[in-house]
Amino acid sequence: LDDVVDSMEQAANKMVLYQVEEMRDEAHEFSRIILRAADSVDAAMPLLRDNKAMMQLQKHAQDINGLEREADALY
Repeated sequence: LDDVVDSMEQAANKMVLYQVEEMRDEAHEFSRIILRAADSVDAAMPLLRDNKAMMQLQKHAQDINGLEREADALY
């Protein structure tokens, strides 16, 4: 997670440095994918301590994996 946050911060810093005023449609879609993935990670974290929640945890892991594939295809 730290690497992901670092990468997002670097991207934001470059946008400021290069004075990006408008984002491409792809950047908006990446933002939506990142937000959905973050929501899934947030929902999955408490489940890591609950042995009875493996099915729910697996569902979140599959969702996150699908979002990663979606982002890869967009890239």
